[in-house]
Amino acid sequence: MGMIKSWCEIKRIVELIVVLTAVLTACRPARPAVVFTPVSHQHVEVAQTPDTIFDKPEPVIERFRDSVTLGLVMPFYFEENFPESVIGDSVEIDPRSKAALQFYEGALIAADSLRAAGVHFSIHVSDNGNDSLAYHWMLMNYSWLKKNDFNFIQYPSNQCDAVAQTAGHFHIPLIIAQCSPLSDSLNSFTAVAAPSTITQCRQAVKLLAKKFPMQKFIVMARSTGIEDVLAGYFTDALNEFAPERFSRISPSDTASWVKKVKTSTDEIVYILASSDEYFVTANLNSIDRIGRNLTVIGLPTWDNFETVFLGGFKNLDVICFNSMWLDFNDAEVLAFRNKYVQSYFNDITWNAWNGYCMVIKLARSVYYKTSLDALKALFPSLPNGGYENNDISLIRYSGFDTITLDLSE
Repeated sequence: MGMIKSWCEIKRIVELIVVLTAVLTACRPARPAVVFTPVSHQHVEVAQTPDTIFDKPEPVIERFRDSVTLGLVMPFYFEENFPESVIGDSVEIDPRSKAALQFYEGALIAADSLRAAGVHFSIHVSDNGNDSLAYHWMLMNYSWLKKNDFNFIQYPSNQCDAVAQTAGHFHIPLIIAQCSPLSDSLNSFTAVAAPSTITQCRQAVKLLAKKFPMQKFIVMARSTGIEDVLAGYFTDALNEFAPERFSRISPSDTASWVKKVKTSTDEIVYILASSDEYFVTANLNSIDRIGRNLTVIGLPTWDNFETVFLGGFKNLDVICFNSMWLDFNDAEVLAFRNKYVQSYFNDITWNAWNGYCMVIKLARSVYYKTSLDALKALFPSLPNGGYENNDISLIRYSGFDTITLDLSE
C-alpha cells in the first residue's frame, strides 16, 4: 500500500511537470513575432565567453568573486500548484503564478549560460503569494534575505514604501520589481527594475530631443485625469531637454492649431498623451488629413489598440516608447528565444526575457567589491535616493512592420 501511495505521488509530480510546460502559454508577443520562425532557420549560438556573456565595466578590472547569489521572492503559489491531494487526472497551474514562473525560467537560462563565463550564479526561490504584507514577509524571512548577495522581490506598487523601508533598515540589497509612482523611501539598498511612468515619459523626451534636435514639440492632451498628469510629465521633461521648443494644446485648440500648421514650415513632433483608443483614433485621423508629414509620439498602450492601424497613415510617422518591448531582430533576443524554446517548448514572453536580463545584469556585480557598489554602478541613481532602471525602446510603426530605432545615433 505504501508503494502504491508513493507511485501516485510520483505520477502527480510527473503530470505537473508536463502541465507546466504546456499551460505556460506565451502572452501576446510584439507583432514581429506573431509567426514563429523555426529554431533551425534562425539559430544563434548563446554567447560562451566572459567577453561576450555580459559587459565588463570600463576600464576592465579584476573580479572580486566568481559567484553571485540571488534570492527570488515572487508569487509562485506553491501550495496551490502543489496540492497534497489531486482530484482526477488533471493538474491546473494557478494563473497568478504564470509571470513568476516565466521570470524564473528566463533567469535559469541566464544562470546556465553564465557558467561558460566562469561565474556561478545561484538562484534561491521563495514564495510570497499568500502573504500580502511585504513588511511581515520580510521580517519573517530576514535571515534568508541577508544570506543573498541580492534579492529580487515582487509586490504591488502600494507595498513599495514598506519594502524599501525594511530593506534600508536591515541593510538588505534589494531590487524591487515595480514602484510607480516612485517611493520617497527608496534608499542606497534599493533599486527598481521596471521604469515608473514618470521615468518612462522623461526618458522618452530625453531620447526624442536628441533624435529631433531642431523640431518643435506639441503635447496634446485633455485636461482631466491621467492625461493631464502625463502631459505634465512630458512638458516638465521638455522644459529640461528642449526648452522653448514646445507647447501644449487641448482638443479645443485643434482647429486654430491645424490652421497654423498648414502654413508653417516648422518640422513638428506631436506627442499625444492618451490611451483612450477612440480619442486617439479620431485625433490621428484628423491630423493625418492636414496633408503634411508629422512625427507622432504615442504611449506603450497603443500597441494593444485593435481599431487603429498605426503603420497605415499616409502622412504620419508613428513612434511609440515602450519599456517592455521584445526586439525579435536583436541577436541576443534570438539566442535566448532559441534556448527557451528548446528548454520549455514555448515561445518567449517579456517576463522570461526580463528574468534573463536581470541575471545577466547582476552577474556584472563580480567586478564590484560590495553589492551596494554594484547597485550604484548597474542602475541609474534617483535624485532622492535609491536607483531605478530607465531602459526604454522607441518603436516605429511602418506598414505591417515595427522597427526598433537605434538610440545610439
